[in-house]
Amino acid sequence: MISQSLHYEKISRQHKAYLVTITSDDGPKSYSQAAKHEIWKEAMAQEIKALEVNETWEITILSEGRKVIGCKWVYMIKRKAIGEIEKYKARLVEKGLTQVKGEYFNETFAPVAKMTIARCSLTIAVAKG
Repeated sequence: MISQSLHYEKISRQHKAYLVTITSDDGPKSYSQAAKHEIWKEAMAQEIKALEVNETWEITILSEGRKVIGCKWVYMIKRKAIGEIEKYKARLVEKGLTQVKGEYFNETFAPVAKMTIARCSLTIAVAKG
């Protein structure tokens, strides 16, 4: 485990505070949680507006024998380098695990880095000085 390799006593007070800040609040885990807060409703409205402006989809009739691919909301709190909240971000994403290659999509690839990896990398870098 990484916790056995890293020792936080070598990290400055400011770095500890920053690590606590970026790891403590991730945002809502579901639409029902987010819908209770105006800040998240606004973030979702901005995402829908951006999707409409970019003409991300078109409304069409579902072909016979096809199934609808569902979607879900993903919520993130974006932070500045000093740990302050920059913005609340909501993304509407499709549930890609239900897709069948060649049937529902063509070649699409979007590499992403998970926040956990970024946090671990920063923690190791700080610990190593």
